Amino acid sequence: MGYLWNSQYLTALQKHFPKASIDYGRVIKQHKKNRVVVIIQERVLGNPTLASISTSVAEGYNNKIRQRISRFVRKTASFSKTIIGHIRAMDLFSVCEQLH
Repeated sequence: MGYLWNSQYLTALQKHFPKASIDYGRVIKQHKKNRVVVIIQERVLGNPTLASISTSVAEGYNNKIRQRISRFVRKTASFSKTIIGHIRAMDLFSVCEQLH
C-alpha cells in the first residue's frame, strides 16, 4: 500500500515468536476534515483473515492501563521521572492482571 508500518513492532514479533506462528495485520484509517473516510485492513505478516484484523483488543487493553495506572494519564501528579519507573509500573500491572 505504500504506508510505513512500525518496524520496531514487527522486529519484536519476529524476535520473540516463531515466524510461522505470527498472523499480523494492521488497520489504516484515512482521515479527511477530522472524519474517517476510508478504513484499510491489510496483512503484514503471515496469513490473518481480514475480518480478524482489528484494533479493538489493543485499544481495550490501552484503556484498561490508562484507567488503572495513573502515571499513563496525561497531566497527572503521579508521573514517572524515568523510563525504568514506567517499565516497573507496567511489569507490576501485568503480574496483577495475570493473577486475576
